[in-house]
Amino acid sequence: MNLRILLLALLFAVCFAACKKDDKAASVSIEGKWYLTALKLSTFKNGVEYVGTDARSDGFKAEYYFTFDDNNSGVEHSPDSYFSYMPFTYSLSNSVLMVKPSLHIVNHNKFTINKLSDSDMTLTVKITNADKSYSLIVLTLSQTRPAGY
Repeated sequence: MNLRILLLALLFAVCFAACKKDDKAASVSIEGKWYLTALKLSTFKNGVEYVGTDARSDGFKAEYYFTFDDNNSGVEHSPDSYFSYMPFTYSLSNSVLMVKPSLHIVNHNKFTINKLSDSDMTLTVKITNADKSYSLIVLTLSQTRPAGY
């Protein structure tokens, strides 16, 4: 009888473990138009921020946005007349966004996506400096057009 209960419990455990849960969480896409709403540059030494600048959308002179298309191409739109339309290609793997060529606004091409929702995205770049300090660039993007644009 104990053997029968043990085999039944083992069978139940195997069946339970074999069941696959459906992933009901829909994946969030970066496709679309993303407005730059904030840009922050901070430098840290020994883990302490000692230089920092912060710009919000009301500090930009005009619209600055990115368009990500479904074919892994995109465009950086700048209010600067010389760099007003800069095409790029991109790839997304886990939480890393690679852009080629580098985005003009930060002169980098590898970003970590720290936040991604249907309407907001936060990208960061970490740069290690020669003096062992590091700089952190944070771009905050929104699919909602900021007031004042």
